Amino acid sequence: MFIIWAPPHIEKVWITTFELEDLARLGGLGSAVRRHIDILIRRGFKIRVFMPSHGRHFSDEILKRFSLRFVEDFKCCGVRKGVDGRDYPYCIGAYEGSFGEVYVTLFIGLDRETGMILDTWDIYSNLPEKVSLMIRGLKCWLEHTDERPDLLIGHDWHGGLAVSFLRIMFEKEGLSIPFLYFIHLISGPSFPYHYISSEWTGFPLENIRVWRGWRHEYVNIKDLWDKYYGNTDLFNIDVADAVATVSYGYSKEIIGRVGEWAVPKTCVVYNATDWNIDDVKKFLRARYGSDDRCEIRWRLYKDMIRYANPCIGHIEPGGFLIISGGRISGQKGFDILIRSLEHLDHRFKILILGLRVGDVGYENYLRELASKYFGRILVTCNNIDKIIYQSFNYVANVVVVPSRYEPFGLASVEAQAVGTPVVLSRIPGLSETAKDVRLDPEGTAVFFTPEDPMDLAISLKSLALITEAIDCKDHSLINEIPDPLLRNIASYNIWHISKIRENCVSFVDRNFRDKNTENMLLECIEKSRVYSYYRSLI
Repeated sequence: MFIIWAPPHIEKVWITTFELEDLARLGGLGSAVRRHIDILIRRGFKIRVFMPSHGRHFSDEILKRFSLRFVEDFKCCGVRKGVDGRDYPYCIGAYEGSFGEVYVTLFIGLDRETGMILDTWDIYSNLPEKVSLMIRGLKCWLEHTDERPDLLIGHDWHGGLAVSFLRIMFEKEGLSIPFLYFIHLISGPSFPYHYISSEWTGFPLENIRVWRGWRHEYVNIKDLWDKYYGNTDLFNIDVADAVATVSYGYSKEIIGRVGEWAVPKTCVVYNATDWNIDDVKKFLRARYGSDDRCEIRWRLYKDMIRYANPCIGHIEPGGFLIISGGRISGQKGFDILIRSLEHLDHRFKILILGLRVGDVGYENYLRELASKYFGRILVTCNNIDKIIYQSFNYVANVVVVPSRYEPFGLASVEAQAVGTPVVLSRIPGLSETAKDVRLDPEGTAVFFTPEDPMDLAISLKSLALITEAIDCKDHSLINEIPDPLLRNIASYNIWHISKIRENCVSFVDRNFRDKNTENMLLECIEKSRVYSYYRSLI
């Protein structure tokens, strides 16, 4: 086996993902992928996105928005052989569409059994089978088209495994196509080799070239899979030419899992936000005639909360408003936040803008905790309009991210973008999204000890009292600040502390806008191109 060509520059990009904003999205992945695509389009790249349909072709609105049409001459039917020795037929079709200059290919089921997997509206339902059938669809797509990309980008294990397959198939053709693997969250499951084998998913049993810290070496695919005990994330990392993640702390964690040999091919791309404080102020002035936080904080709450599908708890308006948000799962640490109410007086109210992900056990646990603090905690359970979500962040005294584990923490960045300081778990990822106001004159946050409700309560109360003193011009509140260092800072330099909301906006503008993401993304793309070139030389 030999490779005769590696792209000298990048123009055509294929992206595999399971989420894309405005098409199919559950969490932050869809937004991040969309922002990357928008950046690449502005830079002149030609983009094609591959996804399972997730049933979106059944939506007239989405059909129209993406100009989706059925691909008449594409049909991919065959049989997979299970570990039980039985045959499992499949039949895959495709829809093609576009938005702007981006092309989209959605794989659909042409029979009932295949459709029950590829066309399920729940994005992550029966995920291993969705991945396997998508890869089968991609295998047929290579035969359907003569088009070949200059770059492959796979997002998280499900998109990454599909690109690992494409990378291997192109290498068989004599093409060294760069593979950039994006890890937003390490969540890859492990499977026996049969899962990716030619009998089930369709990987060929080949020797491929992988980086070993100083050179590329030939490694058998099965041996590589077994080396990582079938872990999809670790396999993708090894197959990829470059591995990007969302923070330097998370990158270190990934390297710790595979070894120092991976350091040269890793890189970081911060997530960016398009939240703009002026847009929120404009909306609030139009609705309430004011953007004064002290004046409209609870007016907004009483006006808008009925649209947010409250599902756990209740809040009596008035006092300090603490906001949190995200998927309702143990990772997000909402139970720690609710338990912090034990150490806060009745003035402090917590609103969690949650999104259900099917973790019924955790929801019931939060419901049990919330029952102890009636009138002080409310959890919503569905998506709310973006401008309303932004407005709650804007009027809040504090936004808190109490996560047990967080690769990055976009919620922290978004809150600061609309001028609200944050309380954050002192964990990798989150620590890169803010500056501690106790240590930096341009600080935007207070960090607390993970899993410690009392330390969280002290941090929340201290920062909420500061913002209330600023918003409502009641400097007597400073005397109540429980954190002695923050109390001293506020007492002796109120002018300094009064700049905290401005610091938040400035910090985001300097570090988490598209221009920053663009530079980091282009560096990662170039790294993958260089390493694919090295791969072509042996």
